Amino acid sequence: MKNQTPNPHIQSAQHWLDLEIAIEIIAEMKGIRMSKILREMNKPSPDINKIATWRLELQDLGIERNLLLYDSTQTETVIQKSKTQYSEEIKTYYAAPR
Repeated sequence: MKNQTPNPHIQSAQHWLDLEIAIEIIAEMKGIRMSKILREMNKPSPDINKIATWRLELQDLGIERNLLLYDSTQTETVIQKSKTQYSEEIKTYYAAPR
Protein backbone atom coordinates (compact mmCIF):
# COMPACT_ATOMS: atom_id res chain seq x y z
CA MET A 1 0.00 0.00 0.00
CA LYS A 2 1.26 3.44 -0.89
CA ASN A 3 2.06 5.96 1.80
CA GLN A 4 -0.41 8.71 0.99
CA THR A 5 0.12 12.37 1.75
CA PRO A 6 -2.81 13.77 3.76
CA ASN A 7 -5.16 15.91 1.73
CA PRO A 8 -4.47 19.56 2.74
CA HIS A 9 -8.11 20.46 2.13
CA ILE A 10 -9.26 17.85 4.65
CA GLN A 11 -6.64 18.98 7.15
CA SER A 12 -7.77 22.57 6.72
CA ALA A 13 -11.44 21.62 7.12
CA GLN A 14 -10.61 19.69 10.31
CA HIS A 15 -8.72 22.68 11.69
CA TRP A 16 -11.66 25.03 11.04
CA LEU A 17 -14.06 22.55 12.60
CA ASP A 18 -11.84 22.27 15.69
CA LEU A 19 -11.64 26.07 15.83
CA GLU A 20 -15.43 26.48 15.68
CA ILE A 21 -15.96 23.83 18.35
CA ALA A 22 -13.40 25.50 20.62
CA ILE A 23 -15.16 28.85 20.20
CA GLU A 24 -18.48 27.24 21.16
CA ILE A 25 -16.95 25.47 24.16
CA ILE A 26 -15.46 28.73 25.41
CA ALA A 27 -18.82 30.46 24.93
CA GLU A 28 -20.45 27.71 27.01
CA MET A 29 -17.80 28.12 29.71
CA LYS A 30 -18.46 31.87 29.79
CA GLY A 31 -22.15 31.14 30.26
CA ILE A 32 -21.41 28.75 33.12
CA ARG A 33 -19.19 31.35 34.82
CA MET A 34 -21.87 34.03 34.46
CA SER A 35 -24.47 31.65 35.85
CA LYS A 36 -22.30 30.88 38.87
CA ILE A 37 -21.68 34.59 39.47
CA LEU A 38 -25.37 35.44 39.31
CA ARG A 39 -26.35 32.53 41.53
CA GLU A 40 -23.77 33.55 44.12
CA MET A 41 -24.78 37.22 43.96
CA ASN A 42 -28.41 36.27 44.67
CA LYS A 43 -27.51 34.50 47.91
CA PRO A 44 -28.24 36.31 51.19
CA SER A 45 -24.50 36.33 52.00
CA PRO A 46 -22.58 36.08 48.74
CA ASP A 47 -18.98 34.91 48.82
CA ILE A 48 -17.12 37.83 47.24
CA ASN A 49 -13.97 35.74 46.80
CA LYS A 50 -15.82 33.21 44.64
CA ILE A 51 -17.37 36.02 42.61
CA ALA A 52 -13.99 37.70 42.10
CA THR A 53 -12.39 34.39 41.05
CA TRP A 54 -15.16 33.63 38.57
CA ARG A 55 -14.96 37.16 37.12
CA LEU A 56 -11.22 36.71 36.55
CA GLU A 57 -11.89 33.34 34.92
CA LEU A 58 -14.51 35.01 32.74
CA GLN A 59 -11.90 37.55 31.64
CA ASP A 60 -9.43 34.76 30.89
CA LEU A 61 -12.03 32.97 28.77
CA GLY A 62 -12.55 36.18 26.78
CA ILE A 63 -8.80 36.42 26.22
CA GLU A 64 -8.67 32.80 25.08
CA ARG A 65 -11.53 33.40 22.67
CA ASN A 66 -9.64 36.35 21.20
CA LEU A 67 -6.52 34.20 20.89
CA LEU A 68 -8.54 31.72 18.84
CA LEU A 69 -9.75 34.46 16.55
CA TYR A 70 -6.72 36.70 16.25
CA ASP A 71 -3.51 34.88 17.26
CA SER A 72 -2.74 31.89 15.09
CA THR A 73 0.32 31.05 17.19
CA GLN A 74 -1.92 30.23 20.17
CA THR A 75 -4.81 28.57 18.34
CA GLU A 76 -3.72 24.94 18.78
CA THR A 77 -2.99 25.42 22.50
CA VAL A 78 -6.43 26.88 23.17
CA ILE A 79 -8.14 24.25 21.01
CA GLN A 80 -6.48 21.48 23.02
CA LYS A 81 -7.37 23.16 26.33
CA SER A 82 -11.01 23.44 25.25
CA LYS A 83 -11.09 19.77 24.19
CA THR A 84 -9.61 18.50 27.43
CA GLN A 85 -10.08 20.80 30.40
CA TYR A 86 -13.17 22.78 29.41
CA SER A 87 -15.09 19.85 27.95
CA GLU A 88 -14.66 17.92 31.19
CA GLU A 89 -15.74 20.91 33.27
CA ILE A 90 -18.87 21.34 31.14
CA LYS A 91 -19.77 17.66 31.57
CA THR A 92 -19.26 17.90 35.33
CA TYR A 93 -21.29 21.10 35.57
CA TYR A 94 -24.32 19.67 33.79
CA ALA A 95 -24.09 16.33 35.60
CA ALA A 96 -24.25 17.98 39.04
CA PRO A 97 -27.64 18.61 40.62
CA ARG A 98 -28.64 22.25 41.02
